[in-house]
Amino acid sequence: MAMAAMAAAALACGDSQAAQKPEKPDKVAEKLAAQAQRKPAVPTSGLVFSPQPERPEEQEPQAYMLDYCQPPEGGRDRTPVPLAGPFPPPIRTTLFYRDTATLLQPAFRCAIRDEDDWTEISVLGRLTVDKTVLLDFGREMILLAGTGARTSGGYDVRFDSVVIRRDTMWAFVGNQSPPPGAVLAAEAFSAAEVRRVPRFTGPIVFVEETIPPLPKPVPIGETRKDPQKRKR
Repeated sequence: MAMAAMAAAALACGDSQAAQKPEKPDKVAEKLAAQAQRKPAVPTSGLVFSPQPERPEEQEPQAYMLDYCQPPEGGRDRTPVPLAGPFPPPIRTTLFYRDTATLLQPAFRCAIRDEDDWTEISVLGRLTVDKTVLLDFGREMILLAGTGARTSGGYDVRFDSVVIRRDTMWAFVGNQSPPPGAVLAAEAFSAAEVRRVPRFTGPIVFVEETIPPLPKPVPIGETRKDPQKRKR
């Protein structure tokens, strides 16, 4: 009996040591990559568009938030607006401008309804738009989303969809960040996307979403494994 107890204790000790054995670096990297590829959380609320009505004149133009823009964290009213109930199909929008090298320093969410405001932000951000396209602000308006100034690439922003439900326009904005552990070259980066939408004078709610990071590149000569394919 004593010998059997000692053998069981030794076996348990061996199992404990095996359990505490550190994982190999490649296994840890695989787990981190798998965590990065997990489906991002679905947003449950948005923020009403409520930019500051006045701008401080003593600040530089690149520093203040324009009175037709607000940060992703919201404007004056930061009360979350729940995404309750079904949404109708998205309205049709037109991609007007997209670049990763603008001069827009803060991260912006903008609703631009007149020519003067559009000219101002175009100059501040050095937005090189097609001058042959004439905007009719009597019938349309501009939605703009920007990442703000970054020190490397790997970031992105885009409008996933725009929906009008009852008396409110909902603008769903997708945001992408580099995956954990990504090695990125240092470079000036400030992405922005501009979309033309039908003119809307009612309230606007910006909903921030997360874009999953891009999958890890597959080396030349190899094929990506299909996670749905069963092993035989």
